[in-house]
Amino acid sequence: MKPSKNPKDVYPWQPNRWVGYRLRKARERRGWSQAETAERINEYFRGAPKQKQWAEQAVWRAEKSYTAEDRRVRSFDADEIQAFAMVFDLPVSYFFLAPPASETGQPVPAPLLLPLITVTPEGTPGWREYHDAVGELLAADESLIGELKEWEGRLNAASRGGRAASHMYRVREGSKS
Repeated sequence: MKPSKNPKDVYPWQPNRWVGYRLRKARERRGWSQAETAERINEYFRGAPKQKQWAEQAVWRAEKSYTAEDRRVRSFDADEIQAFAMVFDLPVSYFFLAPPASETGQPVPAPLLLPLITVTPEGTPGWREYHDAVGELLAADESLIGELKEWEGRLNAASRGGRAASHMYRVREGSKS
């Protein structure tokens, strides 16, 4: 069977859509307008060798690229994602978290959970917000906890006894570690 070229068939599993979704969530959580967000992003880029300019319209467009109806998905580059992380004081990996099933109508496929298996120590800027987002994903589909444990086992085996960040699924199970 050939992969479908219909955008609705691959939606929402496009990382650029996730970045747009998480950008909107981070902005809304802080109570910032799109204009204020653009201003803060521009502050970050001031003095950079290749200055990028963001306007309110650019933030709106970036956030809108998340929706299934919008077939023109905005591509983000590494500089922009780093800027978002710095501006919102969040780990870069936050912007690569897929939206929860409550937003997409589809559970997150297990291989796309790999960004969750990262070490984001408690106390790191944005730690709580990152873990809240992970908890939201896990709450949407209980079977993901088992799949995460399976991936953790694979990672531990591959690292010859090293420890993967098992605390990620414990956030959902309600224990602290």
